[in-house]
Amino acid sequence: MKCQTAALESPVAPDERGTSGAIPLAGRSVPAPRLLVLEDDEDLRNVFCRIARSLDPAIVVDWARTLGDAVSLLGAHRYSAVIADYLLPGTLTGLALRAHSRRRQPGATFAMMSAYPLKDMLAMLRPQPCPFLPKPFSVVDCREFLEDLLFPHVH
Repeated sequence: MKCQTAALESPVAPDERGTSGAIPLAGRSVPAPRLLVLEDDEDLRNVFCRIARSLDPAIVVDWARTLGDAVSLLGAHRYSAVIADYLLPGTLTGLALRAHSRRRQPGATFAMMSAYPLKDMLAMLRPQPCPFLPKPFSVVDCREFLEDLLFPHVH
């Protein structure tokens, strides 16, 4: 499911970059980033979309509720980054998406998010570390996480 602009709330507060908070990408020579988010909590959908669009209004956010949907989207689109929640309905975890992501799109950065205790998640991720966003998170934390993930060379 794609993030719809109409579903977005007011933009994130202005910061030192200017009135919109957007990262200046004038003269863009590369396409806008595309982000895949695997998360079963629909309340987080608008948060990710709003924050991602505050960084770059042209960004595309695809939303998957299940591992199967996420794998299908990986086959259909080229992503800059893939973020998966650790705990999903059923017996699978978001870590199952990591292997699919690395095999199908080795250039995409893979990241995890979870409400599991940080030390437990870091232990699970230790064999193959990746960026991690602990839940619950603030808008500021999410914005910084997405900025680092999607625009590592801009700031």
